[in-house]
Amino acid sequence: MAWTHLNKIQISTLLSLAERRPRDHALLSMSAYTALRIGDVLKLNVADVLDEYGRIKQRITIRQQKTGKPHDVRLPDRLRQSLRGYLDGRLVTDRNEPLFINLDHNARQNRLRGTRRLSAVGAHKLFKKYLAQTLGVPAAELTGLSTHALRRSLAMMIYNEYGLRAAQELLGHTSIGSTGAYLDKLLAEAQAHEFRDQLDFGAPVKAAPPPLPATSPAHPARSGRAAKKPTGRPLKKRPRP
Repeated sequence: MAWTHLNKIQISTLLSLAERRPRDHALLSMSAYTALRIGDVLKLNVADVLDEYGRIKQRITIRQQKTGKPHDVRLPDRLRQSLRGYLDGRLVTDRNEPLFINLDHNARQNRLRGTRRLSAVGAHKLFKKYLAQTLGVPAAELTGLSTHALRRSLAMMIYNEYGLRAAQELLGHTSIGSTGAYLDKLLAEAQAHEFRDQLDFGAPVKAAPPPLPATSPAHPARSGRAAKKPTGRPLKKRPRP
């Protein structure tokens, strides 16, 4: 089976599974609640989400890597709580440190702070780990899936509930035509996957035997000549010589 996007229950389950690791939960929450591209999430620094008093901001403005355009993003309460729990467990000494760091690298340094930024490969890997647990399938079956599935999922949800304009605002598209094309592609992919998943041609059916040839008449007419019809008159006998 192919998964092109997730529903609300699946996203909720995925986040619940990540609660034991504050960094993972904060990272996945940032992707799930904002629909930001993973590149824009990973380039954030601590200062981008903290105000001058050390509180988590309610809104942030980023410059999208793909388009170079600014995008204003609201941080919902649940996301802010997740970020707060994550940062409270880190020894942040420099507000310009990466927001999401590579914990394995910093563990070797025996500290919770660091400058080694988490890579996109690392982010996709941990997403697939939690997604496999959510769906109950081996991670090896989730080929081609990445954290972008969360962006796609939110795009579908907001479009179905509020329409195209709301989806454009969420995704940060400057053109509503781009949003329409993006959603049209998502819908087409979902329909194609659903169609393939429902295909069932069943067991092969034996071919029917060929029809028997028509029965030939007892005395067929000679080729090229029409059969003579009986006249109903008696035949005359020829006299013997």
